[in-house]
Amino acid sequence: MAAARETIEVAQAARASDEHDRKVRQLRDIGLLAESLFWQAVSEAEAPPRLYGWRKLEHNYLEQALVGMADELPKSVALTQTNSADAAIGAARGAREEIVRALKKLKTSTP
Repeated sequence: MAAARETIEVAQAARASDEHDRKVRQLRDIGLLAESLFWQAVSEAEAPPRLYGWRKLEHNYLEQALVGMADELPKSVALTQTNSADAAIGAARGAREEIVRALKKLKTSTP
């Protein structure tokens, strides 16, 4: 009886995890589409909106990807706030190093 209950609980947890992952992927896909449409509209508008500073499509993609991970990846968050190419160089370097460390840490941890 206990083994059957445990099996059901494991299956429920697995389904919940799968559903969570599916929602994350779906939200990211929706975000990518919204961003793509925004930037296409900016490029094709008769009077393009005034965008402040140097901003690329990837700034917004990165902001979406960082949801729920901002505390763990502060240098990556800083990269989303850059408004010049010169500032982005240093920020991107820091973010890349931060991601490498996080991936190494994840690889050595057990699920």
